[in-house]
Amino acid sequence: MAVLRGYLVRLDPTGPNEAPAKLLQHTYENFWQSDDAREYFERYRCSLDTLASIERWATGSLGRGDSSTSIWEMNMALNYELFIEFSWFSRSKPSTARAKRALDLDPSNWDALLFLATDPEYHAIPPRETFDLLQKAKAQMDNLRSSDSSWLSEPGKRTVLASIMLEFGMALWRQTLFRRRPKGEKPAQDELEEAAIIHRQSLEFGDPKFHIMKRLFREYEREGCRGLWLQFISTLTDYSARWSPSISNLSKEVLVCHYQRREWPEENRFAKAADSTNQWGTVDAFFSACLAASESHGDARLQFEIRAHYAFTLFISSQPQKHSRGLGMLQELLDPANVNQVDDLDNHLMLDIQMTLAIYYLREALAENQKETTRLELGEKLASFVCNDRILRFSTAAQSRVHHIMMNALELLSDDIEENDLYAFRLLQDILSSLGDEENLRVAWFMWAASIWDSKRDEERKFVNNLENRKEETVPGEGEGSGEEEGPEEEAGSEEEEGSDEEVSLDAEEGLEGLKLHKRVQIMDLCLGHVERTPKALRTTILMLLP
Repeated sequence: MAVLRGYLVRLDPTGPNEAPAKLLQHTYENFWQSDDAREYFERYRCSLDTLASIERWATGSLGRGDSSTSIWEMNMALNYELFIEFSWFSRSKPSTARAKRALDLDPSNWDALLFLATDPEYHAIPPRETFDLLQKAKAQMDNLRSSDSSWLSEPGKRTVLASIMLEFGMALWRQTLFRRRPKGEKPAQDELEEAAIIHRQSLEFGDPKFHIMKRLFREYEREGCRGLWLQFISTLTDYSARWSPSISNLSKEVLVCHYQRREWPEENRFAKAADSTNQWGTVDAFFSACLAASESHGDARLQFEIRAHYAFTLFISSQPQKHSRGLGMLQELLDPANVNQVDDLDNHLMLDIQMTLAIYYLREALAENQKETTRLELGEKLASFVCNDRILRFSTAAQSRVHHIMMNALELLSDDIEENDLYAFRLLQDILSSLGDEENLRVAWFMWAASIWDSKRDEERKFVNNLENRKEETVPGEGEGSGEEEGPEEEAGSEEEEGSDEEVSLDAEEGLEGLKLHKRVQIMDLCLGHVERTPKALRTTILMLLP
């Protein structure tokens, strides 16, 4: 702040006395009244690079030869926005109010306009107002360019112009889509193409904003405008020398955006767009520029990732020649000579490559009229993707672990403690689920559920017995002193009825116990059967059992 204040004092020595009073009249009054915020702002420290950027900004923005209070107020309102990227005071409602106030004081304040136009919904600005502001700013810049040929000589102005044009193109695109029209009528294609032209023109003036382009690509994809998107990619390729130093950002924001691992492999949008428009030349040129930029960058991991994305794109193509080329590139990427050259390689990317090839080999092996020799070759290739080191090294340990689990289950089932049966059935459910034994998994689940039901029934029975005992202790019997009136036949009849109820309940309990005993024997036989399984039968499931 001392640096900024020095520039301000140099421009107008009387300004600092008036500016705070003016600032207190507006919505950032609460900010200045906060002691913590003021102390943080006054004592803020930054690096030399940040200080140099502040100095460049102050020289360009404050050196206008105008010492009016409004200019002071505008710049003091804006200098908070400079610290948005460096301090805690980032995207918030006070930031919105200060940017709006700065834009009201100076409509040509394009930095404040960009701050608001980037997320108009958050800043509560209607879409139509955002479009009008961006359109007016673009017209002002076009007039300045036509009247002064040297206006674009400053890099900062070129960057702002590029950002304004890109945001204006996106606003025009959204306005075209959401304009009221008769039901069933599609948006005017010529207006969408006009917005796409503005998108491409923005690349002429400044460095591309890849995080904004990701939103732009989604808009193109949503409307099925793959041809317009490839035209944008072609223009982006023409300016590859400009974004070459930022190739890592392009890989994260653009390439990964159009290749989703969770949607393998059909959602590779590069391949879909190139196949549907027959513009593979554009895609090839773009990836060639990306590979050249990554080689100049000198990052082996980045080169590997870009080659992988290019290989996936070619492999998904419906054209046999492109598909074969992509297949060869994927196989080449798995060569140990290439893998060993890359440090900190992304394991997920390697798994994606292996999965892609494994599914391809499996489909080809199961294809009709496939030669037996070809099936064997594909089977050997498919087997090479099995994690042999991991599986074979621990196959004995995995088998012994299965044996250990089964023996524990047998021991828990053999004792007289009923609670241990629950643990045994839970163990059996886990191991049977891993082994894929659905039939016996149902048996184990039934036994576990029956045990749970038995325990709940015992608790309910105890509760009912306690209630009956309390009633007998507190409520006197209705037949006291009148026992002579009751005949022996009635007593005998009641005893017979009670006896029949007990017999029915005993039969039900014996039937359930018999069923449980039968299932228990079946479970024990099942345990012994799985213990005797060969390692070969277990290899497909032991990954679930490894530590």
